[in-house]
Amino acid sequence: TDKVKDRAGNVIAPVSSSFTTDVCPKSRAQRPVFNGPIYAMAKGGCTLYVGGAFTEVGSASAYGIALGEDGKEVSGFRYADINGVVRAVVSDGYGGWYIAGDFTLVGNRERYRVAHLAANGEILPFSPRVEGGEVRTIALVGDTLYLGGDFTHVNGIERNRLAAVKTDGTLLPWNPSANGTVFALAVSGSTVYVGGEFTSISSTSRNRLAAIGTDGTLLSWNPNANFEVNALAILGSTIYVGGWFTTVSSTTRNYLAAISIDNTCLNAYSPGPCLLAWNPNANAVVNAIAVSGNEIYVGGEFTQIGCPTGCTITGGPYTRNRLAVIGTNGTTLFNWNPDANSAVHALAILGSTIYVGGFFTSVSSTPRNYLAAISIANTCLTTYSPICLLSWSPGANNLVYTLATSSTNAVYAGGLFSIIGSLSRNRLAAIRTDGTILSWNPAANLPVNALAIAGSTVILGGNFSNINTTSRNYLAAIGTDGTLLPWNPNASGGVVNSLVVSGNTVYVGGGFTSIGSTSRNYLAAISIDNTCLATYSSSCLLSWNPNANYAVKALAVSGNIVYAGGDFTTIGGNPRNYLAAMGTDGTLLPWNPNAGGGAVNSLVVSGNTVYVGGWFTSISSTSRNYLAAISIDNTCLATYSSSCLLSWNPNPNNAVGTLAFSGNTVYAGGYFTNIGGANREYLAAISTNSILLPWNPNPGGGLVSIIVASGKTLYLGGNFTSLGSYTAERIASVNSDGSRNW
Repeated sequence: TDKVKDRAGNVIAPVSSSFTTDVCPKSRAQRPVFNGPIYAMAKGGCTLYVGGAFTEVGSASAYGIALGEDGKEVSGFRYADINGVVRAVVSDGYGGWYIAGDFTLVGNRERYRVAHLAANGEILPFSPRVEGGEVRTIALVGDTLYLGGDFTHVNGIERNRLAAVKTDGTLLPWNPSANGTVFALAVSGSTVYVGGEFTSISSTSRNRLAAIGTDGTLLSWNPNANFEVNALAILGSTIYVGGWFTTVSSTTRNYLAAISIDNTCLNAYSPGPCLLAWNPNANAVVNAIAVSGNEIYVGGEFTQIGCPTGCTITGGPYTRNRLAVIGTNGTTLFNWNPDANSAVHALAILGSTIYVGGFFTSVSSTPRNYLAAISIANTCLTTYSPICLLSWSPGANNLVYTLATSSTNAVYAGGLFSIIGSLSRNRLAAIRTDGTILSWNPAANLPVNALAIAGSTVILGGNFSNINTTSRNYLAAIGTDGTLLPWNPNASGGVVNSLVVSGNTVYVGGGFTSIGSTSRNYLAAISIDNTCLATYSSSCLLSWNPNANYAVKALAVSGNIVYAGGDFTTIGGNPRNYLAAMGTDGTLLPWNPNAGGGAVNSLVVSGNTVYVGGWFTSISSTSRNYLAAISIDNTCLATYSSSCLLSWNPNPNNAVGTLAFSGNTVYAGGYFTNIGGANREYLAAISTNSILLPWNPNPGGGLVSIIVASGKTLYLGGNFTSLGSYTAERIASVNSDGSRNW
């Protein structure tokens, strides 16, 4: 065949090369979040198996997410992490959204309490800087976005609780200055209506309601509500008002009122003609109002609408738990009665459907966690039945404050939630390395403390007594296909804390005192060969029996030696304070570092060194606070001396619970808040020459309980709820350069 030649006609010799890379995907497809602590993780192939005390797993949608008609994240929407609550949202008219609240970052971009997202979730350049407090309400008119809240500055210029910015982020001169928080905005023509808890606008008395021209002029309209206003909605020349108030213009209006906004009332307010007769008489606070046709939809904390006499809906009160529809005539209370079991905070109408958000967990006696969709077709308004509750059920895990619909039939929800679409996963779950939640779902009845992978088998230990309702005391084996295997050692006397696999053997440490009916104090070795996995018998318990005198918390295997750490002080009657080394033949080795001051929680072996973390404060009578490195070369294993304690001494200020090793770096997690005097809360990276590295994911809200190192990727699990400025509900994937995958 013809050879490849260069331009001079010379034959180019074949060249071959090779390289290696991590074949597992890391870029985020999902960001999983767990509703309870993670205690154990093990990586098999491109799957991360997770154990702990959780019962649900979901895809992170912290504080705000766009939802489709199926109740799931909108197809093609790329969720960007938001680092604080979303209080308000409006459609931009093009399928995207303006969002506002108390965040300072969206994705990796600074967005101070207000941001603009495209329909696909892209973070758009709009970036005014709002400071001094939250933005609680927004209204978009043309190219102007009005802001209300409890902030004090926008783009460095004083704006007390009210401001207007152009959609390019430019601050406008509009500056009414409220003296208290603004909770609601509505715009009609050239007038901006404001509700909240303020008592003055621009130093002029306005109790909780005001009308301001788009030119900044304070209008004469002055209804004078006696308590907080939460919600406003305009229909024609009427504004409907909801909140905590019980009087408007010194006239009884319990939590709901309708006020004229015709030119006469705007320019010369008089209670007689301007406060309308519409008076449904709710019995508790109204948080949200939405208008459709001649119907006024209200949501809040009320349980009744109407009264015997003296209001416009007479003959009552009528039961309406937190949701109701009232006619614009003020006398009609529609039969629509969805019966939410707790507070409603947000309403948004799209066609013949109303979307509802709040703090409820059921609607029409049917589970609906914080979000629901209900038909408002005529048949449901006149004769409500449970079929009017639609199947749309995103399943948020916390309160929803705000909702808005878009021209693409999407619904944006904002609030305090961190999960949308949670899945039941009782103490066991599996996720891909890109964060995708897998269907593997074995279900333990109590916490899982330890995991180990052996080929296509996941070995687990913990507090549980059954898996999938089948008896398994503290130990079980599950196929990577989810099948519970017959392997059943039946530990008793206490929990399993640690597992390590070597060949066809799993070494087990914990608080147990027997395996099956055979004594095994805190340490055991059990076969996991094909025969034992398929048909477990007592012969699968191996003769290895070091006989610790108290609980074992950590295990590591290197070659033919098993290292153990825990609360024990003897092995086979021989002194071994919290640390020991045993041959796989059962021989107790002379290696005896003699930890003092507290237990050993974690071990990791690298070459001729074992790194140790725990509650101890000394090794071999030498100060070592909570972290140490000890030689396990042949000399130290055969004849231990104090010189086997290495100089590596990071000196954290509190206990270490977990360790992992990658490259030349030791990763530590625990109770500490500094390492050698430098701030490192719960997590740190230390080089093998004892240098504290800059790597600092900065977990918050709880401990890092487990670290799994895979090349340059670190998987973190625990009870933390944030990493730096972002939410991270108990699990995260980060890199050794400090970047985050999910």
